[in-house]
Amino acid sequence: MPIYFREIRHRSDILDFFVYLRCDLQLNFNPDERFEDYVKYTTDIPLFTPEECVALEKMMDDCHAWCDKNNADIYDLARYSFRFYDFLNGYKKLTEKKSMKEFSYEFIDKYYSVDPIIALHTYDGCYWIEEFADQGKILYQCIIENTNPYAEDLRTIERVLFDWTDKGFSPEPAKPREFLAKLRNAVCRILSYKSTLHLWTILLNNLVYPVVKIGSHGPRNLKTWKGLKKKTSQKH
Repeated sequence: MPIYFREIRHRSDILDFFVYLRCDLQLNFNPDERFEDYVKYTTDIPLFTPEECVALEKMMDDCHAWCDKNNADIYDLARYSFRFYDFLNGYKKLTEKKSMKEFSYEFIDKYYSVDPIIALHTYDGCYWIEEFADQGKILYQCIIENTNPYAEDLRTIERVLFDWTDKGFSPEPAKPREFLAKLRNAVCRILSYKSTLHLWTILLNNLVYPVVKIGSHGPRNLKTWKGLKKKTSQKH
């Protein structure tokens, strides 16, 4: 096994390490457990060599030190990293141009070009990571808010996307009662205007834009609708 090493400078470095332990090594780890104490269930043979134990212990000690310094709970971070498995349950890799175009049309933008993309790695039906080649090098990129984080390995960007979706940004289906309330308010306001431009502006502000914001769409859709709303307001 290649010895894992990453300098612990940020919370994301700890999550990367914990996801590596849980998903790549399939280890039900405890931040307080010594790595030399982990053994194979069926044979009682140690899981790690002495050299691997030294490297992993150094990583875990650095995680503890960072959490102590930054008043963070290392056990909460460990439990949080275990949810990464749920995130991967909805994983699907799209490699055919037709399937990528269909996904793009529904969740990104109907004019979005997928020609330079080697594959779309999709999660939970609506989130995605793009795989593409840049000067002979394979890169992975996701688009969240106004940033485009990218890396040479898929796992790093998966962790970034997981962390983003798990912080309250993950879209949820619109509640019927909330939808009807917005529809009623929009209709009432429309009755007070005769201009077609006013009508579309009201629909976007009161009905379409809020529903898209909380509906089951990916981050690019949210950005697209924000831009459409802004352009409509400027014309008015």
